[in-house]
Amino acid sequence: MRRSLLAILLIFVCPLSAALGDVSESSFHLECNGIKPIDVPDFKKLAEESASVNRKLCEALLNPFEGGSRSALIASEAQRRRSLLHFAKISRAQAIRIENVVSIENFERPFTHLKEKLNQGDINSLALPGFSVDRDTDGSFIFHFNERSKSARIHMVDNDACKAKFEVTCEELLKEYRRAFIQYKSAYSKLTTQRALDQIEVLSQNWRDFILSARSQTLWDLGLTTKLESAHFKQGYLVGPPRKQWFFLHPNVIYEHLSDAPDGFQTKPGIALEVIGINYWRKGDSPFYWPFGVSLTSSFVDRPESDDVGIGLMFHVDNRYSLGASHYGGGKTGFFLTIDLLNAINDKRKFFEGYRDQMLD
Repeated sequence: MRRSLLAILLIFVCPLSAALGDVSESSFHLECNGIKPIDVPDFKKLAEESASVNRKLCEALLNPFEGGSRSALIASEAQRRRSLLHFAKISRAQAIRIENVVSIENFERPFTHLKEKLNQGDINSLALPGFSVDRDTDGSFIFHFNERSKSARIHMVDNDACKAKFEVTCEELLKEYRRAFIQYKSAYSKLTTQRALDQIEVLSQNWRDFILSARSQTLWDLGLTTKLESAHFKQGYLVGPPRKQWFFLHPNVIYEHLSDAPDGFQTKPGIALEVIGINYWRKGDSPFYWPFGVSLTSSFVDRPESDDVGIGLMFHVDNRYSLGASHYGGGKTGFFLTIDLLNAINDKRKFFEGYRDQMLD
């Protein structure tokens, strides 16, 4: 009997991913596939790679929860980092076309910095580097990836060599290189600016819904939820509430009926402890068409001629109603309803602060 109860619990803890709804926090209207390379005659390969990376970053930002599972998120992030590092390699290779014609002082320095920068963090928290061309006091041109101390230099005397090979000055050539390079982050720049505005409103509403609608939780529940959903909270950017609530040693006041009990003791109040439980608080994430959860419980009801402690399952419907069954010795089974006193006395906003701290930690 106990094994059967545990098996039923596991079925609901591990639902089929196909049953889950859309997990995106919000929707933005940008056609990532429509991003095309800009027209630059001297750096076509760089422009093509820049547009390709631009599309990938655009899609990643529009689908921040792609894959859903922790392993899928890690794999996606690793793939994006490889794309960025490959882009850094192409950027250097295309700049060598200039270096083959003119002498560039400290050529490797900015590209080493670019590689290190693109290998840091994730795209949602990383300030992606741009490309700058500045004229120095001696008339030479310096270029860098938004870090002047990591710049390289082309002297004015090399302008004739640039004109002979590329038919433009070195400054104009570097500006053409810049146009090809910075396209890789254009969608990122637009989305992160717009997203900061749109997502604040969307996430605020999602957290309001969570505070008002989700099941009440104790500090034990909060700790377990933040641990098991850590991949959600540690994504490097603002996120909404977790899709699942977890419960550990969560107390409930129950009203249970045991037909095999002596007259006068069949329907009694008691305590049910959710040993471990899960709740899909939002309809879109539930395996059913309404918020749903299930918990493995240990119940205590004081009755004569019957065990006081039973083990069973509790089912949670629409975050408000909980009912279940407890198995006692001698083949006796009781059925109960719960009274969620915690929902009446808990200040859920304090628990929101606990979730918020996990995102900011």
